Amino acid sequence: MKKYELFINKSILFCIIMFCITFFIKEDLGNIFIRIAFLLELIQLIREKQKKEFNWNYFKRYINPILFFILGIFLMVTLDMFKYESISMFESIIKMIIPFVVILIKRPSLKELYLIVGVLIIGLFINNIYAIYNYMFINSSSRAMGISEGVLYLAGLLLLQFPFYLCILMDKKIINNKLKYIFGVILLVVLISIYINSSRMTWCLIAFDMLVFILLVVQTWKKKILLFMVILLSLSFIYNYNEHVYHKINDAFDMESTSTKGHYYYARDGLNLFYDNKLLGVGLNNFKESMVKGNYVSIEAENNLKKDLHNKIGDKYVMPHAHNDIIMFLSEMGVLGGAIYIIFNITLVKVLFNDWIKYKNYISLAMLMVTINIILRGITDYNFALMGVVSVYFFILSVYICYIYRKYVYNESIIDKVSYKYLLSIYGFIISVILLRILSKHIF
Repeated sequence: MKKYELFINKSILFCIIMFCITFFIKEDLGNIFIRIAFLLELIQLIREKQKKEFNWNYFKRYINPILFFILGIFLMVTLDMFKYESISMFESIIKMIIPFVVILIKRPSLKELYLIVGVLIIGLFINNIYAIYNYMFINSSSRAMGISEGVLYLAGLLLLQFPFYLCILMDKKIINNKLKYIFGVILLVVLISIYINSSRMTWCLIAFDMLVFILLVVQTWKKKILLFMVILLSLSFIYNYNEHVYHKINDAFDMESTSTKGHYYYARDGLNLFYDNKLLGVGLNNFKESMVKGNYVSIEAENNLKKDLHNKIGDKYVMPHAHNDIIMFLSEMGVLGGAIYIIFNITLVKVLFNDWIKYKNYISLAMLMVTINIILRGITDYNFALMGVVSVYFFILSVYICYIYRKYVYNESIIDKVSYKYLLSIYGFIISVILLRILSKHIF
């Protein structure tokens, strides 16, 4: 390998590692590092001007659902005539998957992947420790938050971590050595963070993860039932004897609660917006303006918004989103947008489930559980309102894809040669989207 190639490769790896650390301290700083890596890969492609090894037969089952999702949204933006609000949101989605693209183009070695994962764990661990420290000694708020982001952002990051640490602890290669104590401490910190973050949906999904884990991993039905009863009794004890948990859970069923009423009213009003715009919706990122313009914000929702998180357009109160992924896709992109969202998620879950069946390793199970966590979280929150969490999810997904490739596929597969021009087309598409966003501000 030539000196300049070695330098670029090491620089790309360095930027990826810095992304893993800095993203949770300041998201914009992390994005700078990953975009530098993205540009360095472009320079590398242009300088080499030759076919690159890329096993499309392996990677396509992961890439195709994401391509379908991205191109489907781009089609909806096109049908919306590239309005500035729509194309700017689409640009944000494209930037969100840059970490995913960086990892797939580089396709790190196993040694590099272990380094990346280790640094990512350290970055997340620092964020969790800060959340605990801030909650206990600095912030008087009743809910923990991360270094630079809010309560819901931390809740999303915690859902990405719990299944992996739970499954890693079951891996015999780890559980029989000193690493089991390290991951035991990390998991404990995650559980404490989950508790003080006080997100009810996160609590429910963690309980769901444990149930799935018991059903899929524990061998005998006797042990399954025993563990299930232990968890059920533990949760029942916490609910009955922990005042904080007791009130938080009961609050979810209290229709006088601002949060509970809000989720119902906002989802209902969002559906009303969809019913009047069934085919194409009101356009990506046009939810708030359309709710106000069409007078879709009900009196009940408006009264609730005065006590809840809200935006104002003029003197009108409006919810920032419908607190539900599918309702947002339906209202902003109509039936077609809803179909794109559903097909993408079903296909991705199917691919990851097949991985679990084929490879029977705990990492595949963890990736499947994390993906289901994110999808189910979209029932009560709009995931794309927290782009950083989704970006970290796709980054983890890309690392997982490369790990499976290096661990199980690489030595047994026939390596395809892909023209660098195909990879350059990715950069061309992203640059085109950025230019469209700039032009749309002044033309459309």
